[in-house]
Amino acid sequence: MTSYALVIPPAGEMCTIEWDATDPHQFVPLYREIGCTQVEPLEIHDYDITLWTDEEALIVEPVPAWNPRTTGLVLLACGRPLRQSYLGTAVVTGTANEDGQTLGLSAETVADLVRIAERGGNHVVDVFSRAT
Repeated sequence: MTSYALVIPPAGEMCTIEWDATDPHQFVPLYREIGCTQVEPLEIHDYDITLWTDEEALIVEPVPAWNPRTTGLVLLACGRPLRQSYLGTAVVTGTANEDGQTLGLSAETVADLVRIAERGGNHVVDVFSRAT
């Protein structure tokens, strides 16, 4: 069965990439899509997903663009106030299995996450625009 990772850029279309949990180089596409050399995982256990972002996003020049869809996805998935907003492209995978391999997502899970990210992103943009 094919599994996927969801790529969430700050703007433009979200897309999927194929994800092979058995590939010893499985993180190469992760770094390529995010465009960084160090990633920061955030496990969201209620959804069995891991959100991967650029660990150095706040200290690189130029600072990556704010990502309202990633921020909104985390806000809705965690159901509590966030300690930070998310910058740059994010990639969502499954969580790790008992062997430590990061799993992919089903097509159905990707579709659900796209809807949540869009809804959450719209909400976050609306809240920020009213606050300014």
